[in-house]
Amino acid sequence: MTERPFYRKLDGNLPWAERSHPKGRPTVSSPVNGPITQTIPMKPPTSHPAVLSIVGRKDSGKTALLEHLVRHLTLRGWRVGTFKHDAHGFRMDYEGKDTDRHFQAGANRVLIASDTELAFRRRLTEPLQREALLSHFFQGLDLVITEGYKTGPWPKIEVVRSKRSPEPLCLHDPTLIALFTDLERPFPVPVFELGKPEALAAWVEERFPRGSAGKSEPAENRGHNSIPAFHSTSSSTPTLGPRP
Repeated sequence: MTERPFYRKLDGNLPWAERSHPKGRPTVSSPVNGPITQTIPMKPPTSHPAVLSIVGRKDSGKTALLEHLVRHLTLRGWRVGTFKHDAHGFRMDYEGKDTDRHFQAGANRVLIASDTELAFRRRLTEPLQREALLSHFFQGLDLVITEGYKTGPWPKIEVVRSKRSPEPLCLHDPTLIALFTDLERPFPVPVFELGKPEALAAWVEERFPRGSAGKSEPAENRGHNSIPAFHSTSSSTPTLGPRP
């Protein structure tokens, strides 16, 4: 049988290891506990935390709103993840740094870790499904907030700045649940005043109760790519604020 790689954090601060076993029961060696035999699921889990997408045109203020939502929720004990969509390619590493040199030399995967955080970089031969990424990297969280994915299947809040756009992009999208805007006219969804995110944050906290994992998962596209397990565990007047 062909050996299959896997990645799994054993516990606490123990290191990562890559091993395989012909019967699918990989043996992981730990310098602390010695050999450990575990059954590692080769298929990803089918559920993930609730997902909320912040969408809008470029420079509309998506990141600033996302920052406020994350800060509001984490101060109240929520475990929040963020997921940024980039359609044009991106670079997170610093050119010339050791890890970037490893990657540019041809390494398929590069991991850097300290006692407080880690970062993982991997080459892709084909795009991975969004559901697979959510299931693998965000298990155990209360909410994942994406920046972008305006064509995605999850509930959306659109940021609309009148200087950038006179109309919302997603007004006719059934997944649009609210607008964060300075446009003062009626809309078929709740409207929150641009520049005053506190009411919106409280509304999100109420709409997405903690522990609502999987509730925003779409019915379609629940298939997953095979990727190594990697766990780090209508109104006549404008309305500002949530409608009853």
